[in-house]
Amino acid sequence: MTDLAAAVPAERDGDVLLQCREGRGGDAPPRRAGRGSQGRSAVPSREGWGTHRQGGVEGRWSREAPAAANDAACRRSVIDHHALKFLLNLLTTHYKETIIKKEACRIISIITAHNREQIQAVVNANIITPLVHLMHTAESEIKHEAARAISNVTSGGTRDQIKYLVAHGCIKPLCDLLICLDSDVVLVCLNGIENILKVGEAEKNHRAGGINAYAQMVDDAKGLDKIENLWSHKNNWICEMAGKMLESYWLELKLLPQMVQSVFSDDPNMHLDATVQLRKLLSIERNHHRIIMEVVSRGAVPRFIEFLTRDDNHQLQAEASRALRIIASGTSERTKLVAQSGAVPIFVKLLNSQSEAALWVLASVAFVSPEYRDLVLDHGGLSALLLQLNKHTTVSMLRVATWTLSTFCNGRPQPTLDQVKLALSALQHVIHSDDVVVLVNACRTLACLSSENNDRMQAVVKSGVLPRLVELLIHGARIHDTLLSKAALHGPSEGRDLTCNRKGRLCHEKSIKIGACFAISKIAAGNNEQIQAVINANIIPRLVHLLPIAEFDIRKFAARAISNATSGGTHDQIKYLVAQGCIKPLCDMLVCPNPSTVTFCLEGLENILRVGEGGDHNAYAQIIDGSEGWDKIEKLRSHDNTDICVKAVKILQSYWLEEKDGAMPSGDSAQDGNSSTV
Repeated sequence: MTDLAAAVPAERDGDVLLQCREGRGGDAPPRRAGRGSQGRSAVPSREGWGTHRQGGVEGRWSREAPAAANDAACRRSVIDHHALKFLLNLLTTHYKETIIKKEACRIISIITAHNREQIQAVVNANIITPLVHLMHTAESEIKHEAARAISNVTSGGTRDQIKYLVAHGCIKPLCDLLICLDSDVVLVCLNGIENILKVGEAEKNHRAGGINAYAQMVDDAKGLDKIENLWSHKNNWICEMAGKMLESYWLELKLLPQMVQSVFSDDPNMHLDATVQLRKLLSIERNHHRIIMEVVSRGAVPRFIEFLTRDDNHQLQAEASRALRIIASGTSERTKLVAQSGAVPIFVKLLNSQSEAALWVLASVAFVSPEYRDLVLDHGGLSALLLQLNKHTTVSMLRVATWTLSTFCNGRPQPTLDQVKLALSALQHVIHSDDVVVLVNACRTLACLSSENNDRMQAVVKSGVLPRLVELLIHGARIHDTLLSKAALHGPSEGRDLTCNRKGRLCHEKSIKIGACFAISKIAAGNNEQIQAVINANIIPRLVHLLPIAEFDIRKFAARAISNATSGGTHDQIKYLVAQGCIKPLCDMLVCPNPSTVTFCLEGLENILRVGEGGDHNAYAQIIDGSEGWDKIEKLRSHDNTDICVKAVKILQSYWLEEKDGAMPSGDSAQDGNSSTV
């Protein structure tokens, strides 16, 4: 047999399978058909392939394979004659006889039980994917043999080969087979999972920390639950292996019940040590979510809240606060649990002791929903917070406090002006900070306070912050080099690192300018009185200057601010915008990939064109045409976004139909678009 991968008639699959298993070449005589075969090639006999049941683990996993199949030269012959392609065909073709796929898997398991070169040959033959598929879908006997082949790869394979297995989804089916009634199969799967976990641990150590990603995948596949159940299995080998794996990769979960029990002890001397240990456990990245859920399910949250009231033990208060902060900073369900357990009024009280953990918890609660935000405000959270915004506050505390303040002022519906107007007086001082995190948080808060109605916008204008926003647009901020390590723009985490290399200062200036433009865009969405305040503060020239040169994230908010000003501004105010050169950069932004930004620019240009009407010709239409704006608007007629198409057609028909006759579609296709300022 010169090439076992050659096309083989279906009725000869059994013979070729035998040749693969025995490592025979094509010149060897074919095996005689078994009794009852009626002259057809028989499915290979199971004789000599029973399970080897010696006393040790190795014996349980080994097979009494024929001598030929275990001979290195024969295995080499199978690979050299390209028989792996034939085996692949057997795995992927539908057969009525279960034993064909089963024996194919068994041959592959023999090959993968040896050196890495042979394992790589199996990988190169694309056999792993169908093996994993069979572990999901095939009959039990086939699943078991496929699992054995996969497990053998994990035992003798390289780290990259094992990572390849994981990438092709082997973890979940291995975990699923842990409930198999056959102890041999369970041991095989445990062995495979353990080998995979070892690679995950090595990868974690190579990254100098973090989590064992494969342990997390095992947990996600509900494998950890199954391994825990195997801890009490009647088979001693399985018990021992399951216990070893739990101790090696999930030790925290093993220790957790005792720690929680100590928190509930009648001995007060045990409370602090137990709380410290649990707080450390909650901080571990490995199995983070599962540990938190275990702590929550065992009723530790109400106990921690009880510890918050222990004014006689400030250290216990602090540790309980940190533990609750970790729990509350995850999913909204966990945050709600902390709030519903009565933590909010106690944490508001703890703000008097300048507790950063209390700030983080209150920020997390307010971040969940407007209802939970109002819960914090109704318990006096804002007043207690504002007391922390003074010249004696540390930079670290100031960062957390300003982030928390932004969450108090955010959400839809917005809090009433009466609820948050006290924040404006504090922002007048905070906005002059030279710390990037504080500035970004302050700008975010101003944007929140400027939303929804003119009274709120007018209050922001009267607070006197606009001149400082101009400074931020021009210079960013004079940021101390020692403060260039962290910047929090998006969420309640203790400073998300922005790359702090020689470009770090530019990164932080970008964050500040985005925040300033965002706040200005909100104010410019108000009435003409607020728009005039923006004009009087000399902000418009700065925005126009940024539009063609800044990074896109800055440009889109600058364009939004200009567009908002055209929506609510008077004719004279819009003429002022045009005189400052806003038309060309708005036209240039029409080719950006962000549909909402394109929409704002179209609305801004439409508002400008409307002011240009009234004479013999529309001078602003000519400026747009000269800025290549007409060409860009015309191309937007075929944009993927329907609203953009409709708006572009409307503008073209309204202001260029006569001059560009024949270039427009019929008037029936144009629809009115509504302007939307935010």
